[in-house]
Amino acid sequence: MIAVSVLNRWQKELAPSRAAIVYTAEPVFAATISIIAGRDHVNGWLIFGAGMILLANLSAEFLRKRPRIAMP
Repeated sequence: MIAVSVLNRWQKELAPSRAAIVYTAEPVFAATISIIAGRDHVNGWLIFGAGMILLANLSAEFLRKRPRIAMP
């Protein structure tokens, strides 16, 4: 709910890649709240999925198209 609310509020000002980052944050918030509420527990798949989401977000943020440097 938090991630979707933030996205709805700021989507017009966000670049598409940043909006995608906010969208992928929703499962992270859901899993965190589920663990805090005692409805879920931390296991290997949860850690793997969280790692994949983190890796995707970092790659979307930092591996954008960069200007090419001319090689002599």
